[in-house]
Amino acid sequence: MRLVLLLAVTAFLTACRPEEPVPETTAPSTVTEADLLAAIDRTPHPLPDLRPTVLGEAGTLAGPTSPLFPVGQAVFLGWPSPSPAGSAVSGAGRILEPGRVEVHLPPEPGPSGRERPTALEWVREFNIFEPCAVDTLRVDSGQEDVRLARVEVTTRNPELNVASGVGDALADPTDLRFATEPPPEFVNVLPHALTETRAVSDRTGFLLHADGDVWVRGERRCVFPYVARLEDADQYNLFVNLKLRRGWNVVRVRLDGGVPRGRLKITELVVTGGAASFSFQPDGRP
Repeated sequence: MRLVLLLAVTAFLTACRPEEPVPETTAPSTVTEADLLAAIDRTPHPLPDLRPTVLGEAGTLAGPTSPLFPVGQAVFLGWPSPSPAGSAVSGAGRILEPGRVEVHLPPEPGPSGRERPTALEWVREFNIFEPCAVDTLRVDSGQEDVRLARVEVTTRNPELNVASGVGDALADPTDLRFATEPPPEFVNVLPHALTETRAVSDRTGFLLHADGDVWVRGERRCVFPYVARLEDADQYNLFVNLKLRRGWNVVRVRLDGGVPRGRLKITELVVTGGAASFSFQPDGRP
């Protein structure tokens, strides 16, 4: 599982960085872990502002998505199994208008077949590289065992015809299968990319269900160790400030792959609350 995640994270970070020439040297690496740790930039960086994350226990969420989805098309919580053509599949919501989705969130997410990570485990997956010169990620005492379930909102790919270009536009560019397989039957509605360039990715709509209240914050500055020269090393910084409540929460993740600071090439990820971009109507309220 960690190998798959490492490959996916590496592909995502690579896709968001400018192309650079491949070093011509083939000499064996003489870079030590001590060299890498000494080169990590430690310029003080404030944590991101504490932005709202909380939605509620159960209700209807509405917010931004791709304008390419047809109005009225059904959306689902999670990834439905492929179904025969023409069969009806009930959805959890629909595309309200171009660029806006509505979805009902139940009191509890459905079973996923996987153990839910703790809040600390979940945020650490955004930066799994080692060694690290700084790691201050933490939660308050008594919150160490709060667990999270992440749920994606999906819909049928409205255009599976590659020639149309829409299937390409909606497919996740970090999906390692996309380069060698046909366009997927289902694509993400949430999370949704507000910005997606080679250097910057800004996505909102990461839906998390927490089984308790937890405040996770701190930073993690690490480096990818397998390089022949120090100047080829990549530093990965993660900055987190999330105050989650029991029930549904929404998170925003911004990646900047071109931070011009220090001796190493730096990629920064900032994880904050994303509820400000969404509305939420709790069940039972008019």
